[in-house]
Amino acid sequence: MPPNQGKAIAQYNQGYNYLRNANYTEAQQLFEESALALSSVKDIADPSYLIKSQVYPDVILRAGDCAFKRNQYDKANFYYDQSIMSAYPGNDYAEYQKAIIKGLQKQPLEKIKLLEALVKDIPQSAWADDALFQAGNTYQDEGQTAKAIASYEQLVKQYKQNSPLLMPAILRLGLLSYNGGQFENSLTYYKSVFQYNPDPETSKEAIAAIQEIYVNELDKPDAFFAFAETIPGYSVSGAEKDSILYSAAENFYALGQYEKAAESLQKYITEYPKGLYSLKARYLRAESLSLIKRYDDALIGYETVIDQGQSSYYATSLYKAALIAYNQKQDMARAYKHYLAFIPLADTEEKAYQATLGALRCAYKLEDAEDVYAMSAAVIHPSQGYR
Repeated sequence: MPPNQGKAIAQYNQGYNYLRNANYTEAQQLFEESALALSSVKDIADPSYLIKSQVYPDVILRAGDCAFKRNQYDKANFYYDQSIMSAYPGNDYAEYQKAIIKGLQKQPLEKIKLLEALVKDIPQSAWADDALFQAGNTYQDEGQTAKAIASYEQLVKQYKQNSPLLMPAILRLGLLSYNGGQFENSLTYYKSVFQYNPDPETSKEAIAAIQEIYVNELDKPDAFFAFAETIPGYSVSGAEKDSILYSAAENFYALGQYEKAAESLQKYITEYPKGLYSLKARYLRAESLSLIKRYDDALIGYETVIDQGQSSYYATSLYKAALIAYNQKQDMARAYKHYLAFIPLADTEEKAYQATLGALRCAYKLEDAEDVYAMSAAVIHPSQGYR
């Protein structure tokens, strides 16, 4: 081997050592010097032929990669273009890298154009699935959801047998459909994950999305439980079912969908009458019914909470039951009872005063002179009468 070639090979090998240690400056200099020396090797007999046909094309790409890492995009393109124009091994990678550079230079449409050309011209390329995934990501960034979906779907269809990007593509498809309100399509994508032996993290992400859709979007928790039973190694315990059903109902309440909240909370109460969240569910159901002006049912709901005894919802339920009994039901005896029970539990003087005043009005309408006198005294001298 001629001396200049031996030195070039040594520079090539040493360049890789620097590259592995992320020292791109030193690596680039060595690769460039090696490329310059090897460019003069003729395409004839061994071993020079192997140097020109295998080593030199790789030197060109690595010089481009080092320039890329150092944000020297024009120089990187110079080396990648050499690979592409000479049709060297790895020229498909060079095309992919040129597309990535277009993206970094804020030219998304040019990036997509190069990526799609790579897939079309060299569909068997090891970089074709990466190109489709990058195209999908870029379309997504540009707000072109339909085209993003088309790119991810093409990746899944053409490269599902051997692409490490299969799972990320399916998860993206599920998320895009979900964000577009296409919940059934989203479910189809997420469920398909389990056809390809997913890793634990992917399984967890897919099952969480399926739960979110069935439970919070479609209000079909039982459908989620049924699906979960079909997944090997996955089960939903009784406590988890309790929590999932309650969370779904509470979500409707948080979103201000009080009709659905009342219905879902009742479903939870019926299925788990002594569940972990049964008391809170009864209280929120009463709140929901009150907000949609189903006052008769709301009053019964608050009184159900009251009948459970002391809790964090007890005092509030007393006060709200008293208000409904007085204002909507005109049931003075009922209102008086609740006001009277609430007064010593009031957490502010103002609330205690208002409840005492409400009890006084009830006593007056009930024509109970003794209670009118007692409540009047409590209103006039609040610190003496209602604590």
